[in-house]
Amino acid sequence: MRNTRAPAVFHPTMTLSPPRRSLALVVVLLWACASATGSAHAEACPGSGAQPACPYISVQSIGQRGESVLRFPEAVAVDAAGDVYVADQLSYVVQKFTAAGAFETQWGSYGGGHGQFGPIGGLATDAAGDVYVVDSSHDRIQKFDPNGAFLASWGGSGTALGRFNFGSTQNFVQPPGGGIAVAGNHVYVADTDNHRIERFNLEGGEPLQWGTHGSLPGQFAYPRGLAANATEVLVADDDNHRVQKFNPEGAYEAEAGTHGAGAGQFSFPYGIALDAAGNAYVADNINARVVKLSPQLGFLGAWGEYGTRTGQLAFPRALASDPAGDTYVADTANDRVQVFDANGAYLRTLGASARGPGQMTGPRGLAVDPTGRLLVSDTVGNRVEVFAPGAGPYVEQWTGAGGGYTGFDAPGAITVDPSGSVGVDDTGHSRIADLWGDGTFLGNLIAATPLNGSPFNPIAVDGAGRQYVLDVRNNRVQVLDAAGNPLAKWGLRGIAPGDLSQPSAIAVGCDGAVYVADTNNNRVQRFSLANPAPTGCLPAGAWPPPLNVAPVLRVSLLRRGAVLARRAVALNVSCARDCSILVSATLTPLGRHRSVRLVTVARTLSAAHAGHVRLRVSPRSLRRLRRALGRHSAMRARVRIVATGPTGLRTTIAKTYTVTR
Repeated sequence: MRNTRAPAVFHPTMTLSPPRRSLALVVVLLWACASATGSAHAEACPGSGAQPACPYISVQSIGQRGESVLRFPEAVAVDAAGDVYVADQLSYVVQKFTAAGAFETQWGSYGGGHGQFGPIGGLATDAAGDVYVVDSSHDRIQKFDPNGAFLASWGGSGTALGRFNFGSTQNFVQPPGGGIAVAGNHVYVADTDNHRIERFNLEGGEPLQWGTHGSLPGQFAYPRGLAANATEVLVADDDNHRVQKFNPEGAYEAEAGTHGAGAGQFSFPYGIALDAAGNAYVADNINARVVKLSPQLGFLGAWGEYGTRTGQLAFPRALASDPAGDTYVADTANDRVQVFDANGAYLRTLGASARGPGQMTGPRGLAVDPTGRLLVSDTVGNRVEVFAPGAGPYVEQWTGAGGGYTGFDAPGAITVDPSGSVGVDDTGHSRIADLWGDGTFLGNLIAATPLNGSPFNPIAVDGAGRQYVLDVRNNRVQVLDAAGNPLAKWGLRGIAPGDLSQPSAIAVGCDGAVYVADTNNNRVQRFSLANPAPTGCLPAGAWPPPLNVAPVLRVSLLRRGAVLARRAVALNVSCARDCSILVSATLTPLGRHRSVRLVTVARTLSAAHAGHVRLRVSPRSLRRLRRALGRHSAMRARVRIVATGPTGLRTTIAKTYTVTR
């Protein structure tokens, strides 16, 4: 049976949960209308039809489709000039970088047409610089020139010679199948779920195949990565935990590897590459390392370990070697490509993670709060991101920890209560996470219950009563009057400003702007209307009102030693929300009964920052402590902190620490 556990591409903080029916679908209103007629180029704006004017005057994008942002990179290739091509599972673009890591260009979008993709399982280049792309979800190979101009396509679903079954899915926990290599006049394709290798000429003709399902020499169990030169073809035989070597005609020659983590062993090897000397580099996926093999497939060494730091790897899935012998490793779950020299020394990193501030992957929920701040569900990133009003800059993120959960799992729909709370459909946990408008977790509203008829089923309405409805099938927005009569529309399937790709949510801001979660373009678009009807925004900071709960304090001792030398006891104090604190303390030599009071400190703390508090020892107290201690060193510090929240509720904490002079 095919392995589905080991290849899961999770960030270290992510958890795997069984698939469930998405509760977030209730926010998507399907308006089944006929497709727009006419060309987008002849319209006032994409998808607006024959109406005389575009409903909006400008559009802003929040989040990047690509432009060096990576989302589970599963494929990498290097051409003879040293340019680097990267494709990942959930961006549906091929990105081109210089060898130094500078972004150059990109092409592609979600779909089944020429130059469109689902998840991409492999990349390769030929001697002319043309680029070959494994479009896994459409079981085909597409060929482009170095700048992304479409040249050719071949394949299709099936088991016949020249057809493919890559076994692809858009579920990011299961990587796309397929692998590809080009050597001379041959293109080699790992037909993963058909358990075979197919060979073509550079135009997709003259097909040849070898291999069947099994574990004997020359058989395969879900082959993935391929590497080839003029004399050999190497295959990462994934579920057999080995590398097999063939001649260009498909004759079996040798193999290396068994299941394990030792020298010469693999755990679900995915990618493989060859350098100019014939050495092979294997992306040892579950072992989170790169293994180097000699031309005879002998073990030469390995590098990497599981983690997020430089030089560490999390589910490496693909790799490529450049003419200088450097190796480019698709560090999949870390959303980056790391570059190493031939001995495994780290050199540099290409790409930025989509989990960075202001980026998102597959956003499926959004809402605008009464002050105009935008809240977006970064569904794959398992967080809610907050942006300043008017498509302003990124402010913060909420992870939804609480109620027995360490965070969100595929958050979707968001609803905002004007009284101060925010509900998030935590789809993977079958709950509605109830948060205060500052991100503070309050509780779970609903568990394992569909949201039909709940407040999560809005219709986006502006101040004039106009309704804004997503026509998901046609990738557009419909505008209706209060009686439901059509007024306007816009949107076509695409990637340009104003275009949409499987949008999932819509909201109208208090300023009258319309926001759309453009899901497969990994962005939110903000449309400034030509005739807005705002409801009025509250001033910044006026919402939510102060949460009427006692402050939540965290206190720690900064240092235990040199208290008398520094003449102070130093603490680190933080509040979960804004609060004012009053801190007092006494110091008592161990074994003594007499104590001295330290100077009391009062200050205000913001929720965003912890505060360092120094309780000073007065000169008189310092002399008394030294006399009482004599040759001894240890003292007992008793600390009392009273914290007052915005509504006047208080929390008192008493701590005792042992410190030294």
